[in-house]
Amino acid sequence: MKRLIGTSLLVSIGWGSAAALAQTAPNAPGTPQVQGQPGAAPQGALSPQLSQTQAVIQDALRQAQEAEKKAAAEAAERNRLKRELRAQEPKTPEERAALRAARAEARQKERAEMSPEVRAAREKEIQVRRAQIAALRAAQEAQAKAATAEQNAAKLKNELDAIHKPNPARGAHFTPRNVMPLLQSLDNLTKRLAAVKTPADLPVQQMGQLDQELTRISNYMDRVEEAMDGVHRAGVQTPENKEAEALYARAGDLAKALDAEMQRIEKLFPNVPQLHAMFAKFRD
Repeated sequence: MKRLIGTSLLVSIGWGSAAALAQTAPNAPGTPQVQGQPGAAPQGALSPQLSQTQAVIQDALRQAQEAEKKAAAEAAERNRLKRELRAQEPKTPEERAALRAARAEARQKERAEMSPEVRAAREKEIQVRRAQIAALRAAQEAQAKAATAEQNAAKLKNELDAIHKPNPARGAHFTPRNVMPLLQSLDNLTKRLAAVKTPADLPVQQMGQLDQELTRISNYMDRVEEAMDGVHRAGVQTPENKEAEALYARAGDLAKALDAEMQRIEKLFPNVPQLHAMFAKFRD
């Protein structure tokens, strides 16, 4: 392998030296001095192809310069027209009002000078355009309403799915500890109403407090019922949930006793609409 490499180096060195000598050696005696290639153009002159290419380049440069000058002139003219139009625009509210009046008068004059056929065609064109605009607006409003309704329906569906989906965690809020305060409140209020024997036992000043107490019990009862419904929907009932449901059945009995006392007091106060409305709201 080394021998092959050495032979190649010698060959390349030999050829390179020969080429260098051929370039530097003078012409042999009797041989005319070579000036360029045979058939070449005189030194300093361009070939026809190069001359033609140079002419094309110069023409393209000239056209580009002319186009640039033309564009600059057009831009200057547009700016001048903008300045003139801006100078002609009304500056004060009075001038703008006068311009609107002049335009309206010009339109009226134009319509007056129109022939009946042209006027009818113009009115028809305006009506068609207005109908198209109204139809487009109606379509856009209908599309927006449909999109909103679709979003609301999807949101409601997700909420209902979340409610009906079994979730044992809902039962954590329905225990005897949550139901017992309701029983105590119903029992205490029933005893307080049972102590009312005459109108003097329930003055008007205390009716506001009674209304607040009824509202508080009603809201608490709603929360307890919601927790119980959550247990039923969850499909899983713990022993605490069963005990709480048994207590809630007692709450129903206490509510009936409270309603009986309210009916008795309504008869005791036949001409107090505030009290009757208060009890009716609690029953709802």
